[in-house]
Amino acid sequence: MAGGYEHRRFSDPDQTREFPFGRAVICTIGGREAGLYFLEPGWRLADHGGSAAAAGSPDSHLRYHIGGLLTVRLGADSEFTAGPGDLTALSGGHDAWVTGDDPVIMVDWTGASLRAG
Repeated sequence: MAGGYEHRRFSDPDQTREFPFGRAVICTIGGREAGLYFLEPGWRLADHGGSAAAAGSPDSHLRYHIGGLLTVRLGADSEFTAGPGDLTALSGGHDAWVTGDDPVIMVDWTGASLRAG
């Protein structure tokens, strides 16, 4: 970090990743990647997450939900829905999908290195 701080904007990302029913804009800051995700209705990790979803997401996530509803399933008996204003910390081995008609918008600080969300 030059000068004791870094300042980035998602409007000027290092990369943009397109995938079925969504995209992520990725910025590297503080030696880590942060992703701003846009997931459209119809997106599901198990169906559209590429290698990240081979047997459920193998990585953990720390997310802030800005818009839309994202339902997350962890195992057979644990499921919840996150919406605007929610923070979620997820372990690996989960599935997730957009619930309802509004796109999901969220920032992910720990799972942004996943190829497709």
